[in-house]
Amino acid sequence: MKLTMESSPHNHSQKSLSRFMMTVLAACIPGLIAQVLFFGSSVLIQLVLSLISFRACNDDVLLLR
Repeated sequence: MKLTMESSPHNHSQKSLSRFMMTVLAACIPGLIAQVLFFGSSVLIQLVLSLISFRACNDDVLLLR
C-alpha cells in the first residue's frame, strides 16, 4: 500500500499572513467602536498604552534573537 502526502484540509487558499491579519483587524473595529460608546474614551487610552507596550516588548524580543 502506497501512502501519499496530501495538504491539510484547512489549507485551501494562498492568502498571505498580512492579508489574514488585516481581516482580523477589520473584524475588531466594530467591537472597539462599541466599547468606546459604552465605556468612553478611556478605552482608546488603554488601547494606545497596550500598543506601545506590545511594540516595546516585540523590539526587545527581536534584539534577543
